[in-house]
Amino acid sequence: MGNERSIKKHLVGFETELLLLEENGTVSSRADELIDKVHAANLKIPVHKDYTKNMIELSSVANSQVRKGAHLWLETMEKVIDIAKGIGLRLYPFGTYLGKHMPTPRSDEYYRMCEDVMGPEKYVYNTGHVLGFHFPYNLPYGTFSQKTQTLRQLFRSHYRSEFINLYNM
Repeated sequence: MGNERSIKKHLVGFETELLLLEENGTVSSRADELIDKVHAANLKIPVHKDYTKNMIELSSVANSQVRKGAHLWLETMEKVIDIAKGIGLRLYPFGTYLGKHMPTPRSDEYYRMCEDVMGPEKYVYNTGHVLGFHFPYNLPYGTFSQKTQTLRQLFRSHYRSEFINLYNM
């Protein structure tokens, strides 16, 4: 250990929600079937259920190496596309589906709670029709003050150059 010092870096992740389509273009409710097939393939990035049975979510573990995380995410996406094709499904990656469909919501307690907060009609429509790509980012350790909920003054901090370089990136 001695003088070695572990400096915590920023962390990034990748999350993507995808709508499922049958080969003929209609919205599919076979998310659970696809998720089971993907889990059997033991991919490095997990694929999860989402609010409706029409959607899946790929979400990476937060990593300090953006390039490595992106490469892993792309490899996983490619494999999921192949698995989906193998069972007659297509992944729809765009922000919202232009065709008409009624989402098939799940009955999980968490989703019921969300419906209660937003209202069932609004939650089913908005969450069941909108898809996205998210790039979660955590600031490097030492740059944010939990106490004041603001960025710290980094005049004499060893985190200053790291934070400025990340901002400039």
